[in-house]
Amino acid sequence: MLRCLALGVLAVVSGVAPVARAASSCGSMGVTGTQESVEHEGSLYYVTTPETYSEDTAWPLIIGLHGDEGDPADSVNWFWRDVPDGTFIFVAPKAPNESGSWYEEQESNGAWMDGLVDSLLSLYNVDLDRIYLWGLSGGAVFSSRYVIDRQDIFAAVELNMGASGYVDYEEPQSPACKIPARFVVSLDDFLRDQALSFQELLQENGHEVAWVDADCSGHCFDEEQAGPLARDWLLMHTLCGNAPMAGCLGAAGAGGMTSGGGTGGGDAGGTGGMANPAGGAGAPALGGSDQGAGGASAGANIGASAGQVASGGTDAAAPTTQGTTSEDQGGCACALPRQPSGKASLLSPLLLGLALRLRRRRR
Repeated sequence: MLRCLALGVLAVVSGVAPVARAASSCGSMGVTGTQESVEHEGSLYYVTTPETYSEDTAWPLIIGLHGDEGDPADSVNWFWRDVPDGTFIFVAPKAPNESGSWYEEQESNGAWMDGLVDSLLSLYNVDLDRIYLWGLSGGAVFSSRYVIDRQDIFAAVELNMGASGYVDYEEPQSPACKIPARFVVSLDDFLRDQALSFQELLQENGHEVAWVDADCSGHCFDEEQAGPLARDWLLMHTLCGNAPMAGCLGAAGAGGMTSGGGTGGGDAGGTGGMANPAGGAGAPALGGSDQGAGGASAGANIGASAGQVASGGTDAAAPTTQGTTSEDQGGCACALPRQPSGKASLLSPLLLGLALRLRRRRR
């Protein structure tokens, strides 16, 4: 509905015919670089873009939320310093309140986050099928509540060091849009019970869920499971299970491996909505069937022994110019195609933001 509305409005304004399926926000003029600080609506965010970032290509977007230390510079930026691999945009916002907490002011923080997403889509060319949320501690508590009624926007969520056990469940508009969730929580984390409660809620409602016991003690961060493996798990999902469109950078491509079994530390390779807290054999990684003797799969390897990084599971496809090809032609189409005149290009981000706000108002 979001994409159809944006396309329909643009068609009326500019006379451009809607494409078969929109996959890109076609934003422009965003700051590029590594952990660049950008002010936004009384707070700020840090953004890291691929070295090869181009506005002519649709890129996945991962948003990472810090814990109660109050600043992503003290946690998220450090944990993710070596995680970006040149295939996605990473944004780490700072909670927009004096307490520095995401979950203490859930409603106002949620509204601020909605505005941030609107802004990022207008500034960067984002693959609308591949927007993800990653939360740490208090950021995970907020994320578990925030995404449940935004399952038509986020393709998957990663929850580290906790989650909220008090979530009012809301069914997505389509059963196919039930958001997948992955948990990384230690055996003695004080937020473990709340995270288990949210996990059970999702499982009872038919969501894909993966659980990993963090390889550390207490309220702690597992750098491997919550970093590179979290990245790979997120990127192999698409919104509502949409098949990645050929030519979109970051589409799940060749090179990933199937799960080879887990250790006692936990294995996140299960599919079909089942978690595997105790480790054990892992199901084949999501994203494709086995290919050849090496067990290669189209998805990333999240389920081998705990700590094994996927072998190329998130390799990007070759860049393709956006807004010029349709789904039938195998290209990656813009939600709001670029226009030669300045008028339509200026209207495009505004219309996309309007579509998002109208969609949220219906909840």
